[in-house]
Amino acid sequence: MWLDENCMVVNFLQKIQTAIPSEEDIESGQIEYYPEISPREVPDYLKTISPQDLASEYVTFIQTEFPDPEIQPSYNMFDLFLRSKGLDERFGLPFEIEMKISKARALFSMEQEKEREQERQTRMELERAELPSYVDRFGDWLFERGLDKARLVDVRRFTSEYELDLLADTERDILEKMQLRLENQYLERIKQEREELSSLVDQCIDWARAIGLSRLTKADCDTFLMDLDLEILKETKNSLYSLSNTRLKSKK
Repeated sequence: MWLDENCMVVNFLQKIQTAIPSEEDIESGQIEYYPEISPREVPDYLKTISPQDLASEYVTFIQTEFPDPEIQPSYNMFDLFLRSKGLDERFGLPFEIEMKISKARALFSMEQEKEREQERQTRMELERAELPSYVDRFGDWLFERGLDKARLVDVRRFTSEYELDLLADTERDILEKMQLRLENQYLERIKQEREELSSLVDQCIDWARAIGLSRLTKADCDTFLMDLDLEILKETKNSLYSLSNTRLKSKK
């Protein structure tokens, strides 16, 4: 016979046939049977409205029912909106209605994103107008704490202490401008100290010879600077130490 029980296709068809419940099994209650769900009744409102108008009416619903700007629209709010229009349950809706609802939700999300971006741009323009003031205040804040470097964590500590609610971009701008200012101040100070270094070396040599030193240690240089009540950069101090010792060795 052509029917081969070892054939995989035949076995598969036999299993399908045995898996289909008979009317007797269903009537006896031995097998639970769930009939196909018929399409849910759709309110006329949803049949005729466009996704764009549906999204617009949802905006009105949010503004009316949830006027507090701190409350952000959620998935459940959209379901409440649909219920207010006569749709109590979305399960079993026709495909075209589900598609319309999905489009309306997507349009609303896109509009919300546009509004947030516009608000962000407006806020950024206002904060940029105040940026020079923020940088000056941050500079004073660093000086009061004896800091000669600026980090992002310092900017955030500064804004926290002054209760400034700034955008992350503004915080980074403050940091960038302050680092540039500190770099320029550093370069200007290096230039000025180098111009005065020769005179400072002469004073250091006179000081060393006056107390009978033929060679200077770095501690000696620190003492010399303390006597003058003078604070210089580390780089300048190293040059002072090196040049003074060279001069002392040559006895010039």
